[in-house]
Amino acid sequence: MSKTKSSEKLAALSSHVQDLEGNIARKEKCFPTTTVIAIAAPFIAGLGLYFLQPSFVQKQEGGKYVRDSKKMLLWTIGFSALVWIALFLFTYCKGGQNPSKVCLD
Repeated sequence: MSKTKSSEKLAALSSHVQDLEGNIARKEKCFPTTTVIAIAAPFIAGLGLYFLQPSFVQKQEGGKYVRDSKKMLLWTIGFSALVWIALFLFTYCKGGQNPSKVCLD
């Protein structure tokens, strides 16, 4: 009987260790949501301006309006800076505690 109890305890301990290892591995693959948003903001802004072509990122050449790369870059930087400031203020007001996370599983 002692061998059965020992093997049951060993199996339970082994299962518990595997759960802990899984949790540790999962934690390593997680990133704060604010970091993901901060990285994605310039790409989304740039692609949005590129495909939507609003008038404030265009210049007139001859009789046509074409994209102005310099204006697109400046507007993308401006939009990204606003998003980054908003994220900073959000994190600062929240106290930086318990940030939400995006996990890659």
